[in-house]
Amino acid sequence: MNLMKLRIGHIDYEVIEQKKPKNDDGTVCVGIIDYFDHEILLMKSLSAEHKRKTLAHEITHGLLHESGFETDEGIHSEDTVNRIGLTLHGFLKDNIEALYELYKPL
Repeated sequence: MNLMKLRIGHIDYEVIEQKKPKNDDGTVCVGIIDYFDHEILLMKSLSAEHKRKTLAHEITHGLLHESGFETDEGIHSEDTVNRIGLTLHGFLKDNIEALYELYKPL
């Protein structure tokens, strides 16, 4: 099920729910970003809160990739992305109304 499109850098990513998203080696994951097909896959059975956190995590991968850090393993480590992703999730959750006011269409 397609949920939405998100633009990261200049690339539009389709956010899609799947029963069991798998990475390139066949491992089932709660979330995956595919830079080639421009998709973010989220496990359908996640709670709404877990889905938002996972989406923030995958967006963080996308932001780093689209910023040119795609080959920097230190920056792209799961620990670093988890920390930034959780901070991003909290920031968005705590400030969504103010951000909407700032960025709403004119």
